[in-house]
Amino acid sequence: MVSAKDFISTQKLQKASGIIKRKKREQEIQKAFVKLMKLHQRTKRIMFYSIPNEGAGFIPDQKMKVMVIATLKEMGLRPGASDICIPIARSGYSALYIEFKSDKDKKRNIKAGVMSKYQIEFKEKMTAQGNKMVEFDNAEIALEYVIKYLNGAVN
Repeated sequence: MVSAKDFISTQKLQKASGIIKRKKREQEIQKAFVKLMKLHQRTKRIMFYSIPNEGAGFIPDQKMKVMVIATLKEMGLRPGASDICIPIARSGYSALYIEFKSDKDKKRNIKAGVMSKYQIEFKEKMTAQGNKMVEFDNAEIALEYVIKYLNGAVN
């Protein structure tokens, strides 16, 4: 017999759906940024890399996801780590860390992304070590900032 307990409440389902949409939106922004960086690199090589802090969110099989996350944690995965690192010292900073957050999108029912407590802690630790950490909800604006950073024009 199936009871109401067997179903996720509409409110929980809507919340989960919003989180998934926001994460997907953040991934879209990051992919657009990487594409722009690669285009920009045709004229100037810029060292950067992605930090796979999403873990295994893209793996649909729950058992496999748990195994992959456990392995990544053993390999040094840190909750809260930024999405992108540009390990180039400029503007008085040791490196630039970029966190992508979704912007608010009423049409697609996406709430604006906010930093988690782990991301705030990561930002504080990286800043204390002389690094710059910034957030963006737009790939083009992020690229403009990176160019300013590399030219020594940020505070």
